[in-house]
Order: sequence, then C-alpha cells, then structure tokens
Amino acid sequence: MDTKNLSVPSHAKSRIAGDKHPNRRSSSGVSGVVHDNARHTTRFTVIGNHLAQHPELSLLAIGLSVHIQSLPAGARVDIKTLTARFPEGADRIAAALRELETAAENTARLLDEMGIEDREDEEIEADHRASRLAAVREYAPDARLDEELQLRLTGPDAEGGALRFQWGNALLDPVEHAVSVAAGTPVQLELTGVSTGSTVVHARPVYPSVSPRPAALNTQDAPAASAASTGLSTLTALLAALESEADIREWARLFDAVEALSRALGKHGLDLGVTWYGADGSMRRARLTERGRGYVERLREPRNRDQEITISGRITELRESGWVKVKTGTAKNSPAYDVRFEEPQDLLRMRPGLGDNVHFRVRFRQGLDSVGIARSTEYTYLGPAAEQIPLPLEPS
Repeated sequence: MDTKNLSVPSHAKSRIAGDKHPNRRSSSGVSGVVHDNARHTTRFTVIGNHLAQHPELSLLAIGLSVHIQSLPAGARVDIKTLTARFPEGADRIAAALRELETAAENTARLLDEMGIEDREDEEIEADHRASRLAAVREYAPDARLDEELQLRLTGPDAEGGALRFQWGNALLDPVEHAVSVAAGTPVQLELTGVSTGSTVVHARPVYPSVSPRPAALNTQDAPAASAASTGLSTLTALLAALESEADIREWARLFDAVEALSRALGKHGLDLGVTWYGADGSMRRARLTERGRGYVERLREPRNRDQEITISGRITELRESGWVKVKTGTAKNSPAYDVRFEEPQDLLRMRPGLGDNVHFRVRFRQGLDSVGIARSTEYTYLGPAAEQIPLPLEPS
C-alpha cells in the first residue's frame, strides 16, 4: 500500500463517455473510460496502481484501502468505526480487512524471501516528496516543498501517541534552542500536529508571510536555503556523531544546547528521533537514544588542568573566610580574579586592605570537558610573588 499524503497530485478523475461528455466519441469509435485530467493542490491522496489495479484483491478491499490511505494519522479504522461510516455491513468490511491483512503478510513474506527489507515510513515519505517536487517543477521550476520537522518520542510512556503537557516546553524548547544555535540565528518553530507511532510531533519553521501560501508547495515564502534547514543539517550531523560515539569537537559551540536536550529526554525516560524534510525534497534523520545520552554525560565530565601563574593588581573585595578579589587594572572592564586561600591565616598574616596592590602566586585550575569547553575555573593562593613579603601574625 502507499502512504497517505495530503499534498501529492491525485489520480486523474474518470468518467464514462456519454452524450454530454466534451470528448464524446462517435458510435463507431472505440468505447471505454475517458479521463478528464485536473491538477489538485490540496485535499488529495496518491494511490499506486499496484493497489488500485491489484490482481487479487476484491473491489471492496481496494476501495477500503483507498479510504484508509486518505485518513489522517491516528484515525480509527476498526470494524465498528468503518461499519458506521459505510453501508456494506460488518461482515463484508471484516472480510475486506482480512484480505488486506493477508496481502500485507504475503508481501512481507516475499520481501523476506528476496532478502529485501521493508523501508521505513520516513523514507517512503521522502521519496513521495521528491517525486512530487520533480513533477511540479515540470511546469513551475521555482516550486519547492513546505519544510517539516518530525520529532518521534519513544519510551514506556509514549506508546499511546499522545503528548503529555509536562513534556511540552521541557522538550520542545530545547529542540528549538538547539536548532537556533546550530543555525547561528534564532529559528522559531510551531507545532502543527501530533500523531501516533509512539508519539510523533509535527512542526514547521515560522516565516513572515505577506500572502497566504498553498498547503504543500510554494514559490514565495521560505528562502531557498532556510535557517531552519541549515540548523537541522548541523544538528542531525551532531546527533549522529553522538550515537556513534565519534569525535564531536567540530560542533563544540552546539554541545551545551544538545546537552540540555539530552538532560530533558533523560528526565522523562524518552528517546528522540529527528526527521527533517527540506524544501528541496531532501530528508535528514538522526536519533538521540540512551546510548547517545550516556556519551553526552561522559563528554560533560570535566578533567582538571593546572598551571601556576602570577596575579598582580589591587584588592577590591576580601573576606575573613579566605577569599579576595584582585582587579588587574583601573578600567571598569579590567579582568578580576577570585582568589581562594586554603588557609585563611595566610590572608590575615598579610594584613591586606581594600585598594592594596598585591602580587600573588596562584594555581590556576581549569576543568575542561572532552569537547574542550571550560566547565570551571579556580584560583588558589600558593604564596606571594617576589614583590610581596608576608608579615607575621600578632599574638592574640
């Protein structure tokens, strides 16, 4: 069977030639079906001839299959629902459904015997989009498809095909932020629907528009290479690298945004599948599963790197607990360092005052993660530099 798609050119309308048909043939001509072809831009479904002209299925089974393909994702197609919709009755509809099930099983068995794997829905949809775009560009060379983002959430709580309120901003905001960071510019996404197959969230980029646009093909609104497309291309590449536990240092600027998304997924026990359908008919896919999230956590762990440096400047803040702020210049934006004394008595022994010039020898400890991002910095007092002489403490 084919996949339901509301934006694919439909099969031609057909009607039997008759007295009032504009292409009426003479009584001596060849009789038969005459097609009155009409193009559609909305509310239609593509059905392959392998189904419409199936050599073994009954007419009722073919018609029922066509009806099912035209329904939106998540629609009920049980016997009770179909019987309420059509006059054929439960027995005939049940028989037609059994025909379709048997045909599907036979097809799967044949593919298995041939060593051919059945393709996933996303791949089939991508082929439909590419074929549709190629056909439309025959008469509209500048046409392109609407962009679409699909987020497939899988996990114990996602099997019902519903989006829980608590998942909303907790998951969708990190996705939008990650796409924006990857694109290098803010990208706004909007929710267009939720369907089953675990929980599938459908979204699209928001673009300013001055005129209404058709449902699936347009030649005006989104740029040829949109920011969302650029961002999703980079994001899916990073997610694929995380799943394969590869080197991701080239995406270091994006790591924090993806790490936030990974934490949100882990909190709710969910895996994420990302599918991006581009305006040019292309498709990009990636996943972030428990394996990828575990790799993110390992990359996030800092490793300390120590070096000894000298800090010279004036004291602007100090505390008896063993903490002092040293500013290295007089300008407002001059660097300032928070120096910690492991032994507060070392600070008291120097009898410092606000505004005093000091020269400290300190241990500069930087916590770097595996991506090269500094996660923590610490300055610990080691002793005076050559210019600073410690004073003995007065007896108490």
